[in-house]
Amino acid sequence: MNTFDRERAKLKDYTELVMLLDTKILFPNLSGTKGPMNVNGKKSFHVVIKDPEQAQVLANEGWNVKFRPPREEGDIGIYHLEVNVNFDSPSWMRQPIIVAVEGDTGQKNMLTDDTCGMIDHRKILSADVEFRARPWIDGTRRGITAWLTRMIVTLEANDMDRKFAELEYPAEEAPFH
Repeated sequence: MNTFDRERAKLKDYTELVMLLDTKILFPNLSGTKGPMNVNGKKSFHVVIKDPEQAQVLANEGWNVKFRPPREEGDIGIYHLEVNVNFDSPSWMRQPIIVAVEGDTGQKNMLTDDTCGMIDHRKILSADVEFRARPWIDGTRRGITAWLTRMIVTLEANDMDRKFAELEYPAEEAPFH
């Protein structure tokens, strides 16, 4: 077995799950909208890594951890990592589970490939995110990308959410499920 094959075999066994609780989401693009920062239309977001030591450990392992310097004096910088979202996974991979919780009402909604893009246009209060490592090798370069397995995201409720939360409907008659 040559060196490349040995390295590839090591990466195939990489099954680490990382969980970040009560964190922030940056640059959500769960609709996969093409744009200057997303030329190929893929679904992704960046998750804030609050602990600088954890960010350094992940970076040393090969994760593509980014650092955004402070914008104003007295601020602290932010470590963040892009997390990819794929609902079109092969049958042997589980699809990601995304649950949106309305902040004021507590209403929980399971989001699908078609509905997860609504997060892009809402104020995100906090998120619990779990993602899986996916190693990659390209010639002499190698690294680890993050792929979403589960996320519970708490969204700020808007006036419409509050209005319909006050009304009582039998589940099958509710205007929004």
